[in-house]
Amino acid sequence: MGTGRPVVPDHLLRPAAEVALAVARRRRYDDPPVPAPRRLEPFLGFARLPERALAPVCRVLDDDEDLRQATRQATTEEAVGRASWLFLERPEGWEDELEHLAGAADEVAGEAREQRAEAELRRRLQVEEQARRRADEEAAGLRRQVAEVREQLASERRLRRRAESDAGRLRREVSDLHAEVDERRRAEIELRRELEEATSTLVPEDGPEPAGRTEEEHDRDTLDRRHLEEVVARAAAAGEVVAGTLAELRRLLVDRPEEEERRGDAVTATVPPEPPAPPHVARRPAPLPPGTFDDSVGAAEHLVRLPGVLVLVDGYNVTKLGRPELSLSEQRSWLVDAARESAARTGARFDLVFDGAGERASSPADLGRRVGVQLRFSPEGTDADDLLLDLAAATSASRPLVVASDDGRVRAGARALGANVITSPQLLAVLGRPL
Repeated sequence: MGTGRPVVPDHLLRPAAEVALAVARRRRYDDPPVPAPRRLEPFLGFARLPERALAPVCRVLDDDEDLRQATRQATTEEAVGRASWLFLERPEGWEDELEHLAGAADEVAGEAREQRAEAELRRRLQVEEQARRRADEEAAGLRRQVAEVREQLASERRLRRRAESDAGRLRREVSDLHAEVDERRRAEIELRRELEEATSTLVPEDGPEPAGRTEEEHDRDTLDRRHLEEVVARAAAAGEVVAGTLAELRRLLVDRPEEEERRGDAVTATVPPEPPAPPHVARRPAPLPPGTFDDSVGAAEHLVRLPGVLVLVDGYNVTKLGRPELSLSEQRSWLVDAARESAARTGARFDLVFDGAGERASSPADLGRRVGVQLRFSPEGTDADDLLLDLAAATSASRPLVVASDDGRVRAGARALGANVITSPQLLAVLGRPL
């Protein structure tokens, strides 16, 4: 800056510089006109001086006594402040006073910077505290989930041990009944053989009486034959009773896995299967929030977060859209993993329905036992579409039900049953696997 002027922050002299520009612009229209200093011309068009222009304008004002005096006459100390007025008026000792004002301004600016820095530190500390609290809450939530999973695993192990014990007991009872039935059948055969031998020597009741037989002999033979027939009838009846009992136990023991497969394994599934809905109770689709379209991702997100919701998934319809390059086994594993993550996040129960009971052998042992996920295969002679609609029909009307498929028949059937229907792309978006 100009010689003789103390080093002063330019912002203290901004009021004087802006008044000087206004005076320079006005004097160009005086009579006679007074041209503005050449160095000031680049800045005459500014309504407000930028920071970079303050120093050049102050230098012009410092060097041009005429412009400085005209500027001083055009303003007052109250209008421009003490520092700018000292710079324009320049009374005795003005340099020292201006330096003092500059030092005080530096102190104020330093305090302001310190206050801003302190406020920024407080803000960062508050953000860190909030992040720590969120992390603590998430950790507590994860600990609760781990405890719930452990309890579910312990319950599953207890149920499995009980089922294995019951199965062993039933097998033993069946074996004992087999032996008893075999013994009774052998006794029946022996009795029939003896009956045949005995009756072969007897005279038929409606046949002619042999010569020489007394009435006493005739009565005894008739009584013996009737007695044998009664014994055989009782043995046969006992055999039928035991055979019926055996058939019932066989059904309970042997057919039980197939029945449970149709309605969901109560031991391995996280959520027990719902009983069939009473025929007189009609299901109604769950309502969507106002302004939400049923084909939007927001609608699907809302539906899978309904309390107790069951999501029936047309397995290959989804996987062949999302990951067609994988093998069928890899597609199933991919979908199970995605459903498991969504189940843990939303609390929904996912039943993944695939074609082909023969595919079960190629699946990992625990594929259908993930938390919140049930893997199902259609039995031989039935396709996955029929099984999916059967499961929808068997679900309690009091439980929210969502069917995910792009198949027209499945979607129409699900709607007829009162279920909410979403597309495969909607489900993939909910599972975090968008197309």
